[in-house]
Amino acid sequence: MTLFALLLALVVVDLQGSYNGASNGVGEEGNSLNKIEQDADAFPNAPKASVEKAVADYIVEVREHEFPALRAGREDGMAEQKLLRISTALRGYTPETQTQITFYDSAVAQVNDLVTQRHSRVMAAESSVPGALVALLLVLAVVSIGTSLFLKTHHPGLDLILIVSLATALILEYPFSGSVAVSSEPLVHGPLGQLVQQYR
Repeated sequence: MTLFALLLALVVVDLQGSYNGASNGVGEEGNSLNKIEQDADAFPNAPKASVEKAVADYIVEVREHEFPALRAGREDGMAEQKLLRISTALRGYTPETQTQITFYDSAVAQVNDLVTQRHSRVMAAESSVPGALVALLLVLAVVSIGTSLFLKTHHPGLDLILIVSLATALILEYPFSGSVAVSSEPLVHGPLGQLVQQYR
């Protein structure tokens, strides 16, 4: 029973950390997109519109196609292409003033961060508890709970706690699926939502 409880606790803590990391990563991705859009405000109208459109297209692709794909544990290749279009839009512009250069450099840095953040999000969706560990947990659960039915060695509420913990581990295993899935809401929060509406 003790081995099962300890192993289960470690798995739940690790999965909670992964879930929090995935959730925070989506927030950081939204922040990077917001900063790119803000940096583009320093550009002339045509390149600004090009960058903003690329950002809006990426957000729509991620929300409407990639998040559903992540629920199934896979990525959406088109989202990566839309991300590259943000970079292409930036490369199509040559800043002239020092202010434009500063904001351009900032936007490029944010795109680099965005690539990393997206990669982390996709990796979080594709990761899971190793099958051998899941099998070990299930065997230990059956043995522990089965033994506790025949030998009254602890409080019966402990079995309930262990079952709830096991269910929690199963729920948190895939951060982009289930009833507590990571939300894509940070990608359309505030100005990003207005940007998406503007270019839809």
